[in-house]
Amino acid sequence: MTRSAHKTPIVCRRPRSRGGAFNAFTLVELLVVIGIIALLISVLLPALQKARRQADKLKCLAALKEIGNSYAMYATDNQGWWPVTRHVYYSPTRAVREKRWFDFIGKYLNGGRQVNWDGTGIANADQDTIVSIKDKGTLLWGCPEWNRVYYGTGSFSTVTIDSGLFPGYTQNIYTFAPRPTTSLMNGHKAWALIQNNPPTYETNPASDGWYYKAVEWRQAGQRALVFDNIHPLCSITPTFPNPFPVLPSGTTFTIDFNRHGRLKTGNKEHDKSMNMLYCDLHAETVSAHEAYRAILFHD
Repeated sequence: MTRSAHKTPIVCRRPRSRGGAFNAFTLVELLVVIGIIALLISVLLPALQKARRQADKLKCLAALKEIGNSYAMYATDNQGWWPVTRHVYYSPTRAVREKRWFDFIGKYLNGGRQVNWDGTGIANADQDTIVSIKDKGTLLWGCPEWNRVYYGTGSFSTVTIDSGLFPGYTQNIYTFAPRPTTSLMNGHKAWALIQNNPPTYETNPASDGWYYKAVEWRQAGQRALVFDNIHPLCSITPTFPNPFPVLPSGTTFTIDFNRHGRLKTGNKEHDKSMNMLYCDLHAETVSAHEAYRAILFHD
């Protein structure tokens, strides 16, 4: 019998220097490597943040275009009429009801399921609400940059999502322009808003606006329909703010002009820093000054 060959195990050893010592990183070398990594991160992070914000802006624009399609479908189903921004009314049982623009178009962005169709603001077997669909991927919540914070009455205020106020967009109320907001059209104010709370709604309905058909919104390619906003309604002053505010106001100047800008706050009036859907249903990124003119047709 032949003796089997003896197998010598292979042992991996770290290379030695000429003096016989093992090579290793010194503390200085380790710190240099860490410093280089930190420097690369500091250089790349702003670029990554810029790319993310650009992607979010494009997602928001895409959502607005789909919202525009829902307006077209609503008009097709309702003989050419478009929603009002807000409608407060009585039910047959004399209970107060309220519907907003997103309730009217909601089903077209919610898989055909109604959104607050009865005006109660309560989700049930027959309908969802703006709050109940927040996490369902609907394009009514289509802006990734919507931070739900507005500035009003001298301090920051947080919009609580559970209150169901709105999803970071709002509909323009000014159907005709340039025209004073107090002028009447067919016995009603020239705006798409009916918010007189009962009982004055029944006794004085002419003091508020009315529903208008899509074709009645004048200069459709230049007029705002839905836009980035920090408040449920569009409450802007008759003339462009001077000086221009660093932060949007929750009371008088509510477009969200910091939404997609280069800065988190402090974007200038001519910076392209917010998204807007126009009445001809195209969407684009605009400056605060451009948005102001598209909403109210004032410089």
